[in-house]
Amino acid sequence: MIPAGGSGKLVATVHTHAQENGHISKTIRVVTDDPGLKQLLLRLNATVIAPIEVRPSSRIWLSTWEDVPAKVHLLLHRQDGKPLKIMALQVEPPGLMKLTWSSVTSAERVRGLRAGPGDVWLTASVQAVPHAISRSGKVHITTNDPRQKTFILPLFVQVRPTLEAVPPQLRFFVGDRGPQEYWRVVELRAHGSTRFHIRSVQTDRPALFKVVIMPPGLGTSEKIRIGLDRDAALKVAAGTFRSTMTIKTDDAKHPVMTIPVIVTRQRAMRVRPTFRVLRPKTAPAQKKPGEPQLPPPGSGPGF
Repeated sequence: MIPAGGSGKLVATVHTHAQENGHISKTIRVVTDDPGLKQLLLRLNATVIAPIEVRPSSRIWLSTWEDVPAKVHLLLHRQDGKPLKIMALQVEPPGLMKLTWSSVTSAERVRGLRAGPGDVWLTASVQAVPHAISRSGKVHITTNDPRQKTFILPLFVQVRPTLEAVPPQLRFFVGDRGPQEYWRVVELRAHGSTRFHIRSVQTDRPALFKVVIMPPGLGTSEKIRIGLDRDAALKVAAGTFRSTMTIKTDDAKHPVMTIPVIVTRQRAMRVRPTFRVLRPKTAPAQKKPGEPQLPPPGSGPGF
């Protein structure tokens, strides 16, 4: 409570993470009981300077395809201008990727990043992986900077299949009312030098689904239409049930692909009845003796 003519103090705390660097802007909304100023917006602008700047991003992201190695470079720089030294590196979980580092001895520009003496190049790499994976982890780094002796960089490794389904699963929402058949489309996409053709498509519930293989394209993309009969689906289950679609191709690496199919039954929402308030009709006003008779509305001149 601030008395009339008095003043008060508002304390706001902004939390930043260890590698946050650059301009930030925050908004504080203050609600008061002053009828002339119900709400007050306060904007806080600040510049956060991390002791160790990591460019171009404070995380390690490696994305590649099956059987294709990948490599990414990060530049580490001490903001106080002193030479940076890496004392230790630890990858969690071990073996997720290979990390190496090297000190910069002269000014150079690599992949759009300007490096100077005292900076450190951090190189993350993964070897060719024969199968698709998606994993995350952390890199614990120990430095000679007393302001930030240790810090953590999140890392992500994604190896995508050379032949993938888009979307990776099909979902149907079936209502008591609606079309007789519901249709969805799944596309198989090949990446790199992969060429393929679809040989056959089967489902584990042939009575429910109708499958149509669309005309083949250039060998790098083919589509499948799958239809669901509404009445047959409503007889199977009242809630959600799962099915699978098996696709056979001539691709040596991916001869068989399985796509989940999820069917969810949606009941029609009950509409609550609305009640209309009936008001009694008022009797027309009686004309008093000697009062002129007025014409009904809408019957005079100009109508």
